[in-house]
Amino acid sequence: MEVEADRMGNFNVTQDKIEREKNIVLEERKMRFDNQPHNLLWEEMDSAFYRTGYGRSVIGWESDIKTYNQDDITSFMITIITPAMQYY
Repeated sequence: MEVEADRMGNFNVTQDKIEREKNIVLEERKMRFDNQPHNLLWEEMDSAFYRTGYGRSVIGWESDIKTYNQDDITSFMITIITPAMQYY
């Protein structure tokens, strides 16, 4: 619990860190989906047939990953990743 409290209480992200991580995530996506047509097909079918969060790619869509910025991530951390929400 102490580690999680520290992670949430001392959250600090910069645009430089985000850009580095975006490149890593995009490379992982390429290895797992973009370079393997059958995985890409399943991902497209999931998004077409499941209109809930279950139809979304876990790693994310390339177009979404490229748009992440410091404001979006900070807002997400403040509103969603709060200690009170960790019990759900």
